[in-house]
Amino acid sequence: MGGDGMKRNILLIILICVFTSSCGGLVKIDRISSTDFFSGITCDIPLKNLYSSWPYVYLHTNESMEELKLKLEDSLNEMNIFSVESLPNNSLLIEFSENEKSALFILKEFHVLYHEPEYKHHYFFSDFSIHLRTSEKTKEACGITIMDGIPFPLHLLKKDDHANISENQEVPITGSIDDFEKFYQTFQQVYPGYPIEIERLEDKLALKKVPVNYNYSFDKDGIRHYDSKQIDEIIITFSENSNHEPILTISCKAD
Repeated sequence: MGGDGMKRNILLIILICVFTSSCGGLVKIDRISSTDFFSGITCDIPLKNLYSSWPYVYLHTNESMEELKLKLEDSLNEMNIFSVESLPNNSLLIEFSENEKSALFILKEFHVLYHEPEYKHHYFFSDFSIHLRTSEKTKEACGITIMDGIPFPLHLLKKDDHANISENQEVPITGSIDDFEKFYQTFQQVYPGYPIEIERLEDKLALKKVPVNYNYSFDKDGIRHYDSKQIDEIIITFSENSNHEPILTISCKAD
């Protein structure tokens, strides 16, 4: 279940490789697919005229978000196992159902820098989990370097570099604390059995009892080793930067 968190580590590599012949170029695919960290549900929906390369998270096409939404709605009429709705920042929310359980996924457009891309539009398809690079304080207390599986409203991030969020880093956002609280309320409704509590504290949101997968070591072949842990409290603090633009920081409360 934590494997989807690792995919974000290779965003920069993917953006470079998929546009160079040395990596073999893009291949045409006919569906979008991702596995949800929180439920284990795999969302698999036919969607043609997309181009990608392994691990098929980042998608490239000449079709706009509006065109993709129409195609998904056509598939919805045939499959009747998911819903689709628009989110801010050129994003789509897909709620996928399986065996009377549901999971949330996002299709979001991003921008390619420093390249002359072959296709006009670029998207990533994912669940709503992020990984967090922890501070030395948290690492010392918990033995954790990277946490995977923290629920987070990716559509409210201002920049495309969601792959690299670090503890106490200032992260530009487009929403408010109200928007984030609404997301977490929806999260609790969709995942009623997932053990996480949400508390609002003035300019902060506290995520309590958060199950995560974490990485703390590499073997001789450079392969990460993962384990599981429940984090007592993850604090999201909302403020403004020097330009009066909304930002947040994330910190962890160690045992």
